[in-house]
Amino acid sequence: MNTLSEINAALATSTIVERVEFRADLMTGRCSVALELVDDEVDPSLRDTVEVAGVSGMSIREFGGGLTQVMCLRVKDLSDLQHDRVRFLLEDLEDQALSLKCEALTAKQAPVE
Repeated sequence: MNTLSEINAALATSTIVERVEFRADLMTGRCSVALELVDDEVDPSLRDTVEVAGVSGMSIREFGGGLTQVMCLRVKDLSDLQHDRVRFLLEDLEDQALSLKCEALTAKQAPVE
């Protein structure tokens, strides 16, 4: 997936959070997040992997305790704001379960084997 519209279209089909991994580089002070989403909790057919670098302002709300979903996860381009090292906003528009700003973001979709 190369464009924001392709990424957002893929994120619309995968709403079940399978994995969230937060990493901090103690030498540089830079943080990153890996997020894996699937399209079904019982028999998933698609997996979306989102790798986010240069994370700032991350907020996670009401995760855990069973099935965790992000209902309307979207990526927004913030580059027109010309903030230093903040180019994208990744957020759950429906219930604000996840929100973060970042410098770079890549996403890929693959069938579940």
